[in-house]
Amino acid sequence: MQTLDIPQANDLDTVRRVLHAVWRGARTLEAIAGFTDFSTRHTQYRVHAARVLGLAKIEGDEVIITTLGDRLLATAWHSAEEREVYTRAIEGCEVIQTIAPDLLGRRAPEIEELAERLFRQSRLGPETARRRANGLLAWRRHVLGETLSRPARHPAQGPTPTPAAPSRPSRPSAPI
Repeated sequence: MQTLDIPQANDLDTVRRVLHAVWRGARTLEAIAGFTDFSTRHTQYRVHAARVLGLAKIEGDEVIITTLGDRLLATAWHSAEEREVYTRAIEGCEVIQTIAPDLLGRRAPEIEELAERLFRQSRLGPETARRRANGLLAWRRHVLGETLSRPARHPAQGPTPTPAAPSRPSRPSAPI
């Protein structure tokens, strides 16, 4: 397994924000970075995580939302439905199932154990493996509903939707 295969985005809310930017018409890394105010490097990490999870795909220079990504965007932030989509994405992710099949299990893998697996199965250094293991464990906490904070929002996105928010409007036809 190559280091590129292991996601670097620690916060699933930021992955969702990247998908939202794509849905709003930002299709390139630069456009997504501009929409979200993430650096291009961090945008790339989050797009890569979305791709690894099957929420987006990349065709040429464009990021495209998949059916699973559309399902995610149709859910309310931090809702049971959102966690269900992330669960499906993680369980269907070949990379995660190879390195951490127990990620969503009854008992979380210990960070040292998970970092060791990442170190052995990739070319990651020990510290990088530990950081990425920590990110995967953050995904677990999010999916299991153990995180309570609301995502930071870009002003263009408006207020944070509440769980009772109505379904999203139809997809805009032109980039914003």
